[in-house]
Amino acid sequence: MSGLQGEELEHSRRTNSMREDRDQALSRVAELEASVKSVERNLHDRDLKIEVLERSLSNTSADTEKARADGETRVRDLQSLLDDKEALLGSLKESLALKEGAETETHTLITTKDAEINLLEARVKKAYADIEEERRELWGQVDALRHAGQVCIRSHAIYISHADGFERKQSLYMKSD
Repeated sequence: MSGLQGEELEHSRRTNSMREDRDQALSRVAELEASVKSVERNLHDRDLKIEVLERSLSNTSADTEKARADGETRVRDLQSLLDDKEALLGSLKESLALKEGAETETHTLITTKDAEINLLEARVKKAYADIEEERRELWGQVDALRHAGQVCIRSHAIYISHADGFERKQSLYMKSD
């Protein structure tokens, strides 16, 4: 009977060893499943952040284009107003030249027209200064929006770089096991 008992003992040891191997394998599978779920959550979070950044970039680009278009429209409107003022100024100068030969009454009229011309020239100069100031402000706003877009793009690139680095580390960790 001792041979049979020895075989049973050996069989019992192998069974216990197989159970231990199975338990270790099940434990390792559970660890790997938890790791995969964690990676999936991280990927999902990263995808959500990327979508938010892409929407932000799109909105910033749209705002920049709208500001540029609004600025260009305002510049065109002011230029048109300036052109009208210059035409009026030219017309007044022409009228003044036609009445140059008249007597005292004409001289008074000419003096009045000169004053109007001077006033209009002052207004034209002010309009030029206003247009230039507004143009500088608009370009400053465009530059600020462009800079904000570039910062957003750089942030997005850094985030993706960090996310890719994490995935590589996670991949190496999983391969090493």
